[in-house]
Amino acid sequence: MPLKHFKYIFLYCFLIGNNVFAQQNYYSKTFTTENGLPHNHVRSIVQDDNGFLWIATWDGLSRYNGYEFRNYYHNQGDSTSIAYFQCEDVEVDFQNSVWINNVSGISKYNRHSDNFIRFDNVFVGSIMIDRDGRFWVNSNRGLLRWNYETLKFDTISIESDSKYSMNTRTYPANSKFDNENRLWIILNDPDGINHLYRFKLVGENRMTYEPIGLLNYFRNTRDLNNVSWNIDILVTSTGNIWILSDYGNFLFNRERKEFLPFSGDFPETEFSGLNKSDFLKTRSHFEVINSVMNENSNQNNITRGLLENYLIDKQNILWESVIIGGGTATGLTRKVPTTDLFTHYFTEFNPMAAINSFFPVVKDKYGTVWGGATNINLIFQAVKQVLIN
Repeated sequence: MPLKHFKYIFLYCFLIGNNVFAQQNYYSKTFTTENGLPHNHVRSIVQDDNGFLWIATWDGLSRYNGYEFRNYYHNQGDSTSIAYFQCEDVEVDFQNSVWINNVSGISKYNRHSDNFIRFDNVFVGSIMIDRDGRFWVNSNRGLLRWNYETLKFDTISIESDSKYSMNTRTYPANSKFDNENRLWIILNDPDGINHLYRFKLVGENRMTYEPIGLLNYFRNTRDLNNVSWNIDILVTSTGNIWILSDYGNFLFNRERKEFLPFSGDFPETEFSGLNKSDFLKTRSHFEVINSVMNENSNQNNITRGLLENYLIDKQNILWESVIIGGGTATGLTRKVPTTDLFTHYFTEFNPMAAINSFFPVVKDKYGTVWGGATNINLIFQAVKQVLIN
């Protein structure tokens, strides 16, 4: 392997206390603009039925076929390009159509001509796929659902109920369908508190709603209405309501009528009533999120990483987008599980940082293996750290 390729190999671990705990061995590679990615800030990742990865970035959309990136950019003079340079989210519906949230427009991929159908002059809060695979949009024009017969958007009316005082606006807000195919809309009030409402379809294009509770954990951190976040809402057989996000998990407290952070391990019994697909997806989510939380809790003077987005594809490969420092995007990282034939050794530093990349590795006459990390004045003896004066 050429030496230049070594800079993309990172060996990952997760730290608990002062001990190294390897939950899973991975072969990892990070893709950046140097490898063909349109921008290092990856906002969303999805896989279509053909196996292609679709990657929404701050400047353009990318399709990855396992070997190379095919990039699509906004061209003001080309009506078949994506609607805007910024791609906030990408989703795939039951017809394998690819939809892109371009903030000030929506783009739908045309596979036959390898270009896009644009829906301009619509400001998008979020896009989502319901449990039937249909495409929905939360926008300044209201709540929209794609009609697969007329090939136009239907406007969904939200009926007011005198019992509730919700403003029937749905933009700007985050939206998601739960495992019971009920729509949730999250509205942010002027005080920075998120109000969650659950909707029910009562006619072909009519919905009613009920308020459920509050989520104010993000008031002093990061607003949940950032549409680049992965958010799932699950209702279990016990009646508990969960919010699973890339920044942590939350469980609804009925007494306080508030979603509170949940930091424990995967409660298998709690989710045992889900269908197999939802159960496996939820268990994987807990493993990924807890690993990131464990990793960040042990970072001292090294910049912590924020998981922007992730995807576990059909080959059980983990794809991650991580932001470090004051917002430095790291590109797209692929983690392929490896067998136990290899033993991996890790540093105590943030695995997204380049200092976890090793170039010189030697074995002395006593059988001791030494490795030198890049960009840092440290060498390592197996898993023991030695400082160079």
